[in-house]
Amino acid sequence: MKINLYPKYLLRSLFAKDKNSFFSAGYKLLYPEYGRHGMTPWQHYVVDGKRKGFCNGNSPSDDFFFREGYELEYPDVKESGDDAWHHYAESGHKEGRDNGLHPNGDLFFPEGYLTMYPDIAKSGIDPWRHYVLHGKAEGRDNGLHPNGDLFFPEGYLAMYPDIAKSGIDPWRHYVLYGKAEGRDNGLHPNGNLFFPEGYLAMYPDIAKSGVDPWRHYLEHGKKECRDNGNHPPYEVFFTEGYRLEYPGSKGDAVDLWREYISKRDSEGRDNGLHPSKDLFFADGYLAMYTDVADAKLDPWRHYVLNGKKEGRDNGNHTDKFIQNAMWGCFSNVTVKVDNSRPVCVNIVMPELYKHASAGPLSIMYFARFLLQNNYNVRLLMLTDTDIKVLKDALRYQNDDISEISGRLEVESLQIQKDPEVVVNERDMSVATLFNTANTANLIQRKCRNKKFIYFIQDDEREFFPASSLRAAVEQSYAYDCYPIFSTKILQDFFLSEDVGRMKSKHAKVMWQGCPANYHLPSFEKFSQRTKKKFVFYARPNNPRNCYGFAFILLIEAINRKVFDDSWEFYGIGFPKSCDLKLPGGKNLHMLPNMSLEEYKESLSTYDVALSLMSTPHPSMPPVDFALSGCLVVTNTYKNKTEKVLSEVSKNIISAPLLFDPLMKALEKAVSLSGDLDLRYKNAKSSYWPKSWDSAFDRTHADWIKNIMESDDE
Repeated sequence: MKINLYPKYLLRSLFAKDKNSFFSAGYKLLYPEYGRHGMTPWQHYVVDGKRKGFCNGNSPSDDFFFREGYELEYPDVKESGDDAWHHYAESGHKEGRDNGLHPNGDLFFPEGYLTMYPDIAKSGIDPWRHYVLHGKAEGRDNGLHPNGDLFFPEGYLAMYPDIAKSGIDPWRHYVLYGKAEGRDNGLHPNGNLFFPEGYLAMYPDIAKSGVDPWRHYLEHGKKECRDNGNHPPYEVFFTEGYRLEYPGSKGDAVDLWREYISKRDSEGRDNGLHPSKDLFFADGYLAMYTDVADAKLDPWRHYVLNGKKEGRDNGNHTDKFIQNAMWGCFSNVTVKVDNSRPVCVNIVMPELYKHASAGPLSIMYFARFLLQNNYNVRLLMLTDTDIKVLKDALRYQNDDISEISGRLEVESLQIQKDPEVVVNERDMSVATLFNTANTANLIQRKCRNKKFIYFIQDDEREFFPASSLRAAVEQSYAYDCYPIFSTKILQDFFLSEDVGRMKSKHAKVMWQGCPANYHLPSFEKFSQRTKKKFVFYARPNNPRNCYGFAFILLIEAINRKVFDDSWEFYGIGFPKSCDLKLPGGKNLHMLPNMSLEEYKESLSTYDVALSLMSTPHPSMPPVDFALSGCLVVTNTYKNKTEKVLSEVSKNIISAPLLFDPLMKALEKAVSLSGDLDLRYKNAKSSYWPKSWDSAFDRTHADWIKNIMESDDE
């Protein structure tokens, strides 16, 4: 017999309860044990739950369900008007919804909230509960958006590239890990990454605006190609000038810039651009050195970077004006004869740098040729040259020149310090530039042969129009000498113009034949091209290369659509590596200085080149480009005609030094650039000496021998 455990009065009240009186779904979630006795939730509540203090399913504890949190997590529930707990118990938990206690990271970041509000962290209150019940109404953030004074995300990513690379949210990383690791909040970059005081000094507009410099740099300045405050331009700070003004200051350029910023107000330090007159007198310097004045160079900058090393005066000692003016053109070298000294050829040079151009290299190959013919060779440097530095420069050039560095005698003749040179009366001197001719002439006056060899590589009169230096060049050509020219084109010009009475010296004129520095790979490799490349021989410091004229020509050619969008633009010979803006969002990529071998290897990769030269010298870059298979646009000049240049190479497209003819020449070069077969054929058939072994031959050896044995008065 089945026993009924429930009294009749209870059985009558087992049904018909509404949600507010009893919430069955809620009771199930709160007390899952109800089902063990085979009762309904309501039955269990009546029989057992109420006695034990169980709620009626409508009052979950705070640690079981957070009503306000649920409504914030799920706005659709609040909008529907449903009771949050009823929704969760009946359907929300089945849908995988949270119980209002664990918001996702996009809604609330508890660690961020506590970091942003130390008062909450100190109170020990649950951050999410506080935010929902109070913080949101108080206008507090959800922990995801710290203010700029607390954290700078762009700064954090800039300071820590590992975080930027990882893709992690910077604020979250900082709060959870970075702060404990001792990482900065992105507001205080180290000086190497950003120098705020330097940034403000370099950009007065930012200083005036009152904007935070670090924030401006990352959000705007970097995109605007502004510097990070560590590398001021010359007009803001002149490093070497500052070093000279304050000899006690130590360190590299960045160290000196920071020192200046820290002491400019407290000590009134200068930025290196305004030396005291005792240190440097600009007017006196320009009066004493007309080459600097004629070239319109900044006198202080020239003195600091070049003049001081050359032994030039600081402009304060005008009593030395006659002695020092013209920088060696009329120097007084004391020459003594000692016939116990071995006979040698004295090559007089102004200087030699690591990245030597074709001119100095030609002289070095001439020295090599002399050594190969068993002559002793001495380099007489007019500047205060460190012999070790010079030897290093020789070793840097290439294997041919490096090989002779140990066989050359090198001596420094600092022309402004009453130099003395000892010679054998059978010596021969070689002038290499107009300002070396006087020294070579003075030496030969003490020798049996009174004439010197003059190594002429251009008409240097064109370098100094209407100036004292032009007169000095004219004087150098008037000396009795044995001229040797770098090219037949240049030789023909000097003879046709009878420069320095060259016609009367014709018997001694020799054409040297400076070879091209070129590289023409196999046609298979030559034809493997993925890009169209234009190259500009850009030497702003050499007026004869017409840098400004050529640059405007290039800009206008781009505006006229001579080049389509597939072209890339490069420059070589520029003082520093950088990008210069061109029309249409293009850039002219100025390449860094290259070794001779790197230069040669690069030539055949270009399709069209622009290289101007407003002198009779044909210039070597057009020849180098043409023999490497590149179409090159250059200008004509007097006897340097279109016919003469095309006989050198049909890859040379020339025109008068005028805008429209050169534009047409560029258009022609671009239109032909796709014909690789033609360009390669033209390069192979070019007529120009291709090696130094062919440039100096037996004829030159006999010529030198006759000179060395001559007692020419």
